[in-house]
Amino acid sequence: MRETLVESLQAVFGFDQFRQGQLAALTALETGHDTLAVLPTGAGKTLIYQLYGYRHSGCVLVVSPLLSLMNDQVDRMRMSGFKRVAAITSQTSFTERQQILRQLDQIQFLFLSPEMLAQPTMLARVQQLTLSLLVIDEAHCIVQWGPDFRPEYLLLGAIRDRLGQPLTLALTATAGQQTRQEIAKQLRCT
Repeated sequence: MRETLVESLQAVFGFDQFRQGQLAALTALETGHDTLAVLPTGAGKTLIYQLYGYRHSGCVLVVSPLLSLMNDQVDRMRMSGFKRVAAITSQTSFTERQQILRQLDQIQFLFLSPEMLAQPTMLARVQQLTLSLLVIDEAHCIVQWGPDFRPEYLLLGAIRDRLGQPLTLALTATAGQQTRQEIAKQLRCT
């Protein structure tokens, strides 16, 4: 019998209960529903995809706008016991990038910026992976940054289609109802 979400939480993180919003998001994902989780900063949004990745085979692809955030997440996850974690950013050396790409099918959590994912060569490599979950971190950027500052955010819906519409978790700390609707529309989520 598969362990419960709480049992997984205890096994991976040593916590006895979820913070507000985490269980609802995980329950939705576990039943195959694309999910937008709006949780305050520091409320444990990353725990949602980490626990999901622990419970499901395949790769969790995390799209994040901030290089320092990606590197921080990779470091924290490795210290927490997740070993098959990598980020490919503009700061990744050529040698390290080639090493990650050679072992891509063994990566459990892969962090990419929208710009990196939009590159045809990278997208083709990611298309070869079995994705268990697509995570759009800082999803409000689709609406707030996409039109002007980070246009690649507006490509994420089309990229999601090219990836076969994997189960998707959009994360943000700030999103009113109109922003939530626009995020779902741009990502082509149900």
